[in-house]
Formats: sequence, structure tokens, C-alpha cells
Amino acid sequence: MSNPVCGRCNKQVSEKWKYCRFCGNHLQSEVPERIEVVTPQEIEEEPIELTREEIPFDKDEYYKVLSTRAERSIIMQRKENIKNEITVLLERLQSGLIDEEAAVPEVRKLREEVKDINAESKKYSDIPDELPVEILNDQIHDAKVRLKKIERLKEDDEIGADTIKEAKRRADDALTLLMEQQSTIFGHLRTWKKDLESNVGDVRKNIEHLTIRFKTEEITKDAYEEKKEALVKSIENDMEVIESLKSILQ
Repeated sequence: MSNPVCGRCNKQVSEKWKYCRFCGNHLQSEVPERIEVVTPQEIEEEPIELTREEIPFDKDEYYKVLSTRAERSIIMQRKENIKNEITVLLERLQSGLIDEEAAVPEVRKLREEVKDINAESKKYSDIPDELPVEILNDQIHDAKVRLKKIERLKEDDEIGADTIKEAKRRADDALTLLMEQQSTIFGHLRTWKKDLESNVGDVRKNIEHLTIRFKTEEITKDAYEEKKEALVKSIENDMEVIESLKSILQ
């Protein structure tokens, strides 16, 4: 079964995500219009496992995840498309719409392509799919929904007013803690984003100086093109990370 796609950027997303990791689009509304009633059992449950530890921020880890996410998504989409082609071929073979002589070579060819894609994706095997701050943002969404559910509760035979009040306090405390953690990590991310934007400006200047050296015949055309390509790639990676940070911070 195919994963759902984002309605804004049309990239594949996880069913668990509350917002798109590529463009920041909310995949589930901040507080759904229709909210199921919380049961007495849910009232007694701790909304999340609370911890006051700061959300980890490792620039190198964040850069690896964000600068390769689009490419990893493309690879996975290619793989899924090929698997769908194989499924269609096998269904056509089974229904007699295509003979075995025509289908088998094509299926083998497609399976080889899947193997190639698996080999290509191995270089990303140590890169996590999502970052701690993205998980935190999803937890905040869940905490807001839970708090809204509790706020809509009314005292009855099953739930007393004091129990509702205590549950609301605990849910509010959980949300407050998450928001504090988000504020801290967002501060790190905003500073890093500014640094990256500054770096992009510096690299663009370096390309201009490199061009001057080439046009004044200080370096060869081959050397110029090789160095420029590396600098342009650096800008592209930085810009991809910057755009991802915008999505996380919005």
C-alpha cells in the first residue's frame, strides 16, 4: 500500500506525521473539529512520558538528515513505483492479459532495478528518518489535542469535577514542558539557520572571486569548473537545509 502524500508539496509522508517534513504543511489540523470524548481510564493515564532534559541538537546529524531527505525520498519513490509496476505485470499475467514469455523478462529486469536502488540507498542506512525536534513537534500536536479533549469534559457520574481539574492541570503541565523544550531547540535552530544563510552568501562571493581568477587566466577552465561545481553543490545542500528549517520553525 502506498504512503499518503502531502497536499501541498505532493511528497510521500508517514501516516504518523502531524505535519509534512518537507514543506511544513499540517497534515492533521492543530485541533480537529470533531474530538472524541476522553474516557475515565484515559483521564488517569499520563499524557506523555515527561522529561526535563533538553532536546538534543547535533548540527552534523541535523545536516545529514535534512540535506539528504529529498534525495532519499526520491529513491524510495522510485523503488515503490517499480514495485507497483511488478505487481501490475504479475496481475496481468495471472489474468491472461499478457503471456509468460513477455512478462517474466520484464519482471526480472524490474527486480534488478530494485536491487540497484537498495544498493544505492545503503549509503543512507545510518541516517534517521526524522529528528528529535520533529518528534517533539508531533508530541506538541498530540498534547494540544488531549488538552482540548479534557477541556470539553463535563462532570458526570463517572468523572468528578476534581478529577477533571487535576487531569487538565497535568495535561497543561505536559504541554507547557513540551513548549519550553521547543522554545529552547528552536533558538538553536534559528541561530544555525542564520549561520547557514550567511555561509551561502560567503560561498556565492567565493564563486564570484573564482570566476575572476578564471577570466584573468589564473586558473584553467577544468580547475574552474571543478571548484565551481563543488561550491554550487555546497550552496544547494545549505539551501535544502535552510528550507527544511523554515518548515520545522513555522
